[in-house]
Amino acid sequence: MKKEGVPLLEHVGNSLDMNAIESAWMLIQIAITKIWNRPYTIEWSDRAWKAEWANLHQDRIRAWICRMAVINQLIIEHEGGNDFHG
Repeated sequence: MKKEGVPLLEHVGNSLDMNAIESAWMLIQIAITKIWNRPYTIEWSDRAWKAEWANLHQDRIRAWICRMAVINQLIIEHEGGNDFHG
């Protein structure tokens, strides 16, 4: 791309830690399995996911978003790597 003169944009490495929604998926899936007994139709699944999303407390979502600033700093310190998990 560089050879052809295509400008490149700098960006942070792909990290699931930088996506606030990633923390919610497992909790919602566990709740759905316990409460909704593994929905087996699209409509049932849609209702279950929407209901469990509505049950997530805003404080928990805010904490995940705030955590992203810490993760971002760790990514910078590790020059884009994610070896800070170990």
